[in-house]
Amino acid sequence: MICKTSFQFRYAVKKVKLNEHSYEARRLHELRKYHIPDTLTEQDYENITYLASVICDVPIAVISFVDEGRQWFKSH
Repeated sequence: MICKTSFQFRYAVKKVKLNEHSYEARRLHELRKYHIPDTLTEQDYENITYLASVICDVPIAVISFVDEGRQWFKSH
C-alpha cells in the first residue's frame, strides 16, 4: 500500500498494530476457552505428532501452545 501523506502512513501503521493486538487477544481467548493450558498430553495429539513426523520424514515433531508468558508441549 502506498500512502500519499504522512497522516495516511501513520493511520495505516496504527491500523496494522490494532489488528495485530486484536488477533493476539482473540488467539489467547480461544486458547483459554478450550482449557488447553496446563493439561497433560493426550493420545489424539500424540497420534497427530507421530503422523506429522512420518509424513515429513523427520525424527521429531511436537505440538506446543504459547500464551503471553510461557510455552508448553502438548505432544512430543
